[in-house]
Amino acid sequence: MAHPMVLCHWMNSMRSIELILLILLCTYCDRQSLNTIENIKTARDAEYFIFQHLDWEQEDHFLPRNGQLVDILRCEELKSFSSWDIADISDDGFEDLIANISDDDRIFPLVILGSNSNDFELHSFWHESVDACQLISVRDGLWKHELVFSREKPFYVDNDFTTKIVSSTLSYNYGGLIEACVPNQELSVEKITFSTDMCFGTCPVFKVSIDKSNKAVLNAQKFNEDLNGIYYTQLNRKLYDELIGLINCLNIQSLDDNYAVNWTDDQTSILEVRFRGGDSKKIVDYGLQGTLGLKLLYSKLFDLRYSQEWKKLIIMVNYNS
Repeated sequence: MAHPMVLCHWMNSMRSIELILLILLCTYCDRQSLNTIENIKTARDAEYFIFQHLDWEQEDHFLPRNGQLVDILRCEELKSFSSWDIADISDDGFEDLIANISDDDRIFPLVILGSNSNDFELHSFWHESVDACQLISVRDGLWKHELVFSREKPFYVDNDFTTKIVSSTLSYNYGGLIEACVPNQELSVEKITFSTDMCFGTCPVFKVSIDKSNKAVLNAQKFNEDLNGIYYTQLNRKLYDELIGLINCLNIQSLDDNYAVNWTDDQTSILEVRFRGGDSKKIVDYGLQGTLGLKLLYSKLFDLRYSQEWKKLIIMVNYNS
């Protein structure tokens, strides 16, 4: 027969093991329940969801708690906001996660759009130089929650460089979160031309033009994978209408003619839209970061290179003439 002291010690050990197993089981069950944004209740839940469900590299990154965000932010105007929130931003009946991840030095704003499956949609907003003076937040609008992106933006005033906090209300349009869509009028677009130049690296260099009959011509010059030379295709009407709708959504004639980031060695894009009646709008954008809406438009124009069935233009030269 076992000694009473040994038996007591054994029973206490078993209880400890049972308690540890119970804690592990509860932790596992809690984490298993975090398969939808609706189940997120705490900052710890939100952090776990971001790093586990979106394959985000957690090393050196975290979701700031309580006063941590105040310590990281280097602009007084943004220190009253929360590091995370939940709201139905896309107005589709599913909750979305709004968060400001940090590496203890910079802020990385992001939005994760929820759905009825595990196919979550990530939108990131580290705009221009990634620093500690940008934030994504939610505020109560007149009819629904509004998403607000605030950042420190560089300006040149009388040839002198300065910065100020700029806030934009965002909405979900054309597959992206962009500045709220407030077109003044539906403008008739005759032609879209978009081109890029070299950078210090392997930035794609190309020019694409699209006319009102959906015909597109691509001049792939450098770093466009297997594309090299002049190509042509006919865009499907849905894609063309989406590009025109986005241009009108941006109220493109009201945008600046020039944008530039405050770093070097990047590439420049030139967007030119010609309207019926002869008017046109030309935007030169060094760094391709002008506005969130422009970035979405640029992305769609970049994607045309590989989403379309291009036919190479063969130029026949008659050396006998």
